[in-house]
Amino acid sequence: MRPLRTNCIIIIRMKSNYQISAAVILISNNNEFLLQQRDDKPGITNPGQISCFGGAIETGEQPIDCAMREIKEETTLDLHKQDVKLFGVYGASMKEQGWLGEGHFFVTKGINAEKIQIHEGRGMAKIKLDADLHEYKLTIMTKKVLQDYTKRLGLA
Repeated sequence: MRPLRTNCIIIIRMKSNYQISAAVILISNNNEFLLQQRDDKPGITNPGQISCFGGAIETGEQPIDCAMREIKEETTLDLHKQDVKLFGVYGASMKEQGWLGEGHFFVTKGINAEKIQIHEGRGMAKIKLDADLHEYKLTIMTKKVLQDYTKRLGLA
């Protein structure tokens, strides 16, 4: 009985540290990924790296609603749900991403990069869809998601 009780405690701890996030892959009308250049502040996940715009899902919030909220908070974009499609759900590990949980990634296309203002992070990174992603300081998860996206397009 004692090992079973120990396992239950471990599971409870894992659940309390489990984070669900949502992010949007923005594709410009010039066939570029529009990504967030993260701040280089101590204490944040993946400081100084490049990632999709997004963040943690709040209690009771659906992933699509989180993605829409985060885009509006971090940029001047006001997207419509019908223009944002689920691309995939990816698992996150403490070892690789610095957090444990899952990331829901959505995609929207035809964004005019010149009309976007950034409210969070150090700015916006523009990366051509056919670029070598290894040349950029992308977060591990962002690199995986973008590689999968370009593979689906037949670019990789």
